[in-house]
Amino acid sequence: MGLALADRLGIERCAEVVVPRTEQRESGPAAPYAVCHPHPKFNYKMWHEAGWIALIQALRARGLQVFLTGAPDDAECCARIAEATGASSLAGTRSLAQIGDLLRGAAIFIGPDTVVTHMAAATGVPTVALFGPSNPVKWGAWPAAWQGPESPWQLRGSGRRGNVYLLQGGGDCVPCRLEGCDRHVASFSRCLQEMPAERVIACAIEMLESVRA
Repeated sequence: MGLALADRLGIERCAEVVVPRTEQRESGPAAPYAVCHPHPKFNYKMWHEAGWIALIQALRARGLQVFLTGAPDDAECCARIAEATGASSLAGTRSLAQIGDLLRGAAIFIGPDTVVTHMAAATGVPTVALFGPSNPVKWGAWPAAWQGPESPWQLRGSGRRGNVYLLQGGGDCVPCRLEGCDRHVASFSRCLQEMPAERVIACAIEMLESVRA
C-alpha cells in the first residue's frame, strides 16, 4: 500500500525495509541463539505464556541460547518466562538499533504482530510471525528482498514467503480484523490464546532446518 503511494507521487519504488543499527556494532553472543518477543503492545496480539515457555524450552533443547526482547513495560512478563526457561531477558534494556544488531546475528526469531517482528523479517533472519485477528495483507511482515508489487500474504492461511513464515491462528473468524474477542485493545484473541505450542515449535524447527539444508 505504501509502494502504491510512491507510484501516485511519481517516486521510484523502494521495497527495502531499513532496520536501524548502532554506529559501532557490539559483538553478539558467540553461541548460536534465538530471539523471541513474547509481549506485544496490545493484548489482542498476544500468544499465551505457556506457549512461549514450551517453545523456548524446545529451542534450548536444540542447543540455542534464547534472548527475550521487549519494552520496559514487558519486563515482568519476560522475567517470568526467563525464570521458567533459562532464557535471558533484555526487555527494556536495548534501543531499537541494538535490537537490530541482535537480530542480524540470530539463528531464528519468533514474535507476534509487532515492530520487532517487522525488523527481524527485514534483516533476512528466519522469522516466524504469529498472527491472530490482524489482516496479514496489510500488516504481515515484509520478507527481506521481497519486491512485490503485491503483498506477499493472503487474507487467510499460514505459509512461507522468503525468510518469513506467517503462522495464523485457527477459526472461521480469523482474521476478524478487530481488536480481540471483546473488541478492545485490552482483550485477548481466542485464536492466539488457543494456538498450541506444538504448532509453533514445529514451524520454528522447520525454519531452522531449512536454513541448515
